[in-house]
Amino acid sequence: MYKCSMFPDRYKEYLILKTNQDGVNKLVQDKIKECHDWHMIHKHAMVRIQGSTFQKMVADIASSLNQGTPSFAAVKEFLQGAGQGSIVQQVDICFYTYTF
Repeated sequence: MYKCSMFPDRYKEYLILKTNQDGVNKLVQDKIKECHDWHMIHKHAMVRIQGSTFQKMVADIASSLNQGTPSFAAVKEFLQGAGQGSIVQQVDICFYTYTF
């Protein structure tokens, strides 16, 4: 059996545990809200990305990247015509090695 003098100590333990539990529950609820907020931001971004405005912008950027013949094409042609094809090969090897 329990003595009456033990009840205050047990109640203090209960209060400590209850306070800790409430604190953890609040932290979990805060984290759930944060995840929900990030989900809504992601959902909004995906709607924007899949929209026609974004697709038009991607098409505009892609078309502006097509600049035609590269500026070094004339130099490459000149060097090959002058019998310096080995220099062109060395540059091509370096270019592909460091860009891909």
